[in-house]
Amino acid sequence: MSSIEFVKLDKVYKGLNNFHAVKGVDLSIKDGEFVVFVGPSGCGKSTLLRMIAGLEDISGGDMYFGSRRVNTLAPKERGIGMVFQSYALYPHMSVYDNMAFGLSLEKASSQNIDEKVREVAATLQIEHLLERKPKELSGGQRQRVAIGRAIVRQPNVFLFDEPLSNLDASLRVQMRIEIIKLHQRLKTTSIYVTHDQVEAMTMADKIVVLSQGRIMQVGSPLDIYNSPANTFVAGFMGSPNMNFIQVTANGSQLAAATCDVPRSFEVPFQHQGAATLGIRPEHIELTPQPGALQLECQVSVVEHLGNETLLYLNTDVSDQPLVVAVAGEKSMQIGEKLSVYLPPQCCHLFDANGDAIARLATTKPN
Repeated sequence: MSSIEFVKLDKVYKGLNNFHAVKGVDLSIKDGEFVVFVGPSGCGKSTLLRMIAGLEDISGGDMYFGSRRVNTLAPKERGIGMVFQSYALYPHMSVYDNMAFGLSLEKASSQNIDEKVREVAATLQIEHLLERKPKELSGGQRQRVAIGRAIVRQPNVFLFDEPLSNLDASLRVQMRIEIIKLHQRLKTTSIYVTHDQVEAMTMADKIVVLSQGRIMQVGSPLDIYNSPANTFVAGFMGSPNMNFIQVTANGSQLAAATCDVPRSFEVPFQHQGAATLGIRPEHIELTPQPGALQLECQVSVVEHLGNETLLYLNTDVSDQPLVVAVAGEKSMQIGEKLSVYLPPQCCHLFDANGDAIARLATTKPN
């Protein structure tokens, strides 16, 4: 196993208008940690993964595995195992031969290869598939083979490049659980790339949120969710997204900037000038709350999900619908008018640049 450290890591693609894909990234990954890189398409997460694997050159800065600088080290010398989105199995080889191929290249003995392949196959519950070809397997089975091929080499670092994106929803959940269990058993340093925030929240010890080649925030899943560092993280992590309302602040007094009749309420933090108020859909209440901001709304869309109901509400404080998540089933009619309440202890405040002034949303008030 190995710790990994980035020091001012840069990646510039020459000839593509000198596209700056990764910009001065500093990051420390502990030995045995499961780290998820998450962000929208083009944010640099896959480029970072390929730099770790040695598949992309480093334009600037340094990368260390433990105390060893690996900037110019060949991929085969880094001790990494990589699982791709496309499985990348050899179609003419059996499952056994696909899993054994890397060990064969390393000149391992036949006995050693057989022992490792069968041990890993048993762990992944694919021992009955060893004689089959990839075309005879389901998507989930192929992904298990791809993971097994990486495991048998006993790498110091596992790299996962959106490995579940080709699977259907129910199979993604199953494979997600299996990868988590596998990491708990092997305790190998793992880096997982995804654009799926649910995967990030449920799998990671540490989440790295990226945008436009820069790190926006690093933290545990709950830290990222409860205390977003800026409006990008707050809007990206969470489904539905955090609600945002433009406000003006005078000390601890806030007024919604677009209201015809200013509404204001006290919040337990200080700020002056333009700001953005954020609150997650599940923190908005339909019953009066002490000290809460009351908004008058009209129902525009109702989504019944069984375990919860999502209400999309038109207000005079924002051009975007206010989204409210209500536990269980809630009967509402389109066009129905209602009041909602924003408890101040559940609100976030961001400055004019989008950076967090206060990060207070932790739990729903009783």
